[in-house]
Amino acid sequence: KEEVMIWLYVVIFLFGSFCNNLCESQANFTDYPSGNVTTLEGGNLMFTCAVTSEESLNVKWYLNTSSTEILININKTLSDGTMATVGSDYRSPLTLSNINRVWNGATVHCAVKIETEDHDQPEPFPVISVWLPPSITPSITNETAIEGTSFTTPLTITGDPFPVSSNIVITKDGVTVQDGRITVNIGSGNGTSSFTIENVNRTNSGSYTVNVTTTAGSDTAVVNLDVYYLPEFVEVPLQRQAFNESS
Repeated sequence: KEEVMIWLYVVIFLFGSFCNNLCESQANFTDYPSGNVTTLEGGNLMFTCAVTSEESLNVKWYLNTSSTEILININKTLSDGTMATVGSDYRSPLTLSNINRVWNGATVHCAVKIETEDHDQPEPFPVISVWLPPSITPSITNETAIEGTSFTTPLTITGDPFPVSSNIVITKDGVTVQDGRITVNIGSGNGTSSFTIENVNRTNSGSYTVNVTTTAGSDTAVVNLDVYYLPEFVEVPLQRQAFNESS
């Protein structure tokens, strides 16, 4: 019985030591980035991270893309122009300023190093979405068309979120166009789109404004169209009578 008791005390002692070391190495994240975030390109984002532990902490921040991981533990201007600033207080906030589109889809998370062990915040890590204001080019184009034909001029429309047909409004001389022959066909992705008028007639001459608006902003382009048509008589010539010389 004495040997059993001795071994029992040894097991309890070893288990207690193991648990004590394990508990000391644990980090309790009381605040950390959670939930996906969205910003416009050039905008700012701030994340906070608060951790408690019996050991001294070294809070670190990581930005992760599909191809790289960047450690942010000091103020750093990234190669794309984004400025990353880490605060000095116990919450160690990370501020991203002038965010570039290259960070669309990147993740951000905080971590702490206790002794020799790294501890990441709980997953899933938040994903950054960088919205891009829509753009439509060329901004101004001057075109001609022949009456009775179909007219098309290319437009390049970009943006994220990418515009859809309901984001497009066409006006002519300041009035919204309701004619189904006059449309903007949006290409897939950030590809080539077009402004089209089917079966052009002379009344289609004028200045058209194409406005694209999304949650990220708006942009416009102007198409000035001059319609050519065949000459026609405005007044029918009077018939001239032929006179008989014998009359």
